Amino acid sequence: MLLVTFSGIDGAGKTTQLVQTEAFLQRRGMKVTVLVTLHFTVTGILARLREWVVARRKTASQEHIQQRPRIRSYPGGRSFDKDRHHWGVRVRRLIAYPVDCIAFASVITLLRIRGYDAVLCDRYIYDKLVCLAKPTGWFAKILTAMVPRPDVAILLVADPSAAEKRKPEHELDYFETKAQAYHDVQEAIPGLTAIESATIEDTQQKIQSLILENLTGLHASASKPDTVQSPSV
Repeated sequence: MLLVTFSGIDGAGKTTQLVQTEAFLQRRGMKVTVLVTLHFTVTGILARLREWVVARRKTASQEHIQQRPRIRSYPGGRSFDKDRHHWGVRVRRLIAYPVDCIAFASVITLLRIRGYDAVLCDRYIYDKLVCLAKPTGWFAKILTAMVPRPDVAILLVADPSAAEKRKPEHELDYFETKAQAYHDVQEAIPGLTAIESATIEDTQQKIQSLILENLTGLHASASKPDTVQSPSV
């Protein structure tokens, strides 16, 4: 089973590339599914719940309906960088992230059993590493070892300023800090391929080339006959 993961800052174009990649693989006759990790991981569900609560509290405000407010800080007035270094946040992630890894591994195994040819992940463990105080430290290495290694791992690199325009609910420093953390993770993890921001078509072409290269390698390995050593006389 082909496992392809898409990572990157908010506004990098992950959803667009996922949709096009899914269509590309389906045209090749493959049984494909897309995993949105926010839907089944502990941290993802909690994040969606928090967003829902905040949205419910603000629906009565006409000003909120007309203009979406920017997220200037995390609880306690902290920035994204200060939040990921906060001791309480670090303890919670120390507990929750391994559980998320177990969820990743379990769901992917289930899909493998169900006969899917390809699984496309909208965010993976790499997108959690950037939220750690040390994205390439010992805890990050343990988390990476707990999940299946992707066949194709893609990091969509976007300019923070351009990403802010597409996702104006966050401040620029949020995107800049995350972009640097992704860069650090990409350098530390073999196989995580960075694709620089370009047109949608050019980016998709690069993604398809990576996938085809991987599929060719898999087919070559599967068709290679086992070598039998002749007995010596």
